[in-house]
Amino acid sequence: MQGVSDMGNKYQNHYQIQINNILDQTQNLCIEKGIDNVSIVDIARSCHITRTTVYNYFDSKEDILWAIFYRHQSSMYEKCVTAIKQASTTYEKFQAYAYTTLSLYKENIYYPIFMDIFGSIYMSASAKKDYQWDNPYNEYQVKPGDMVALLSENFHDGSVKSTLDPKLSTVSFVYAISSLIDFLYKSNEAIQTKYQLDFESVAFTQIQWLLNELKNK
Repeated sequence: MQGVSDMGNKYQNHYQIQINNILDQTQNLCIEKGIDNVSIVDIARSCHITRTTVYNYFDSKEDILWAIFYRHQSSMYEKCVTAIKQASTTYEKFQAYAYTTLSLYKENIYYPIFMDIFGSIYMSASAKKDYQWDNPYNEYQVKPGDMVALLSENFHDGSVKSTLDPKLSTVSFVYAISSLIDFLYKSNEAIQTKYQLDFESVAFTQIQWLLNELKNK
């Protein structure tokens, strides 16, 4: 029985190694060539496996890209949720969300690329109940609106202005932060050249402006 168990573990380990190899190599190819220029043949060659072997693990290139997206999205969601749950007030939750999102753009070069490609699809797909949400790489089963729901919970705790509408304020903040950081990240070279500043310092300042508009002073 022990031998059968060992064989099963070895197979599972091999399976996971192959999966990770395909995802990692596809990421690298997308950075190097652009996503539209990457084919299953390119992925197989980069992984040193056959095209047929790739199809043993994924049905299509799109499935591979969604797996990569959700791998990063799950990591992002976990970090944001951890930071938000450590916050004691609504204001601190918003602060935690903003600064955690900013840190992801600094730490993970792949995250902005795949968010750029899939973000608009992800955000607009909430009406499609079965749209990729059951993807095995969507570890936390994240759906559009989950972050808004988490941030708006017990919204009026005295830390933010009492005149603010919870849903409107939370949705506005989440979209403002994601759009702001993404735009500044893409403009980093221009910001450095023109003003000798980096996107992080500019983003930090603008985030603080947004937070100040929420805070109950």
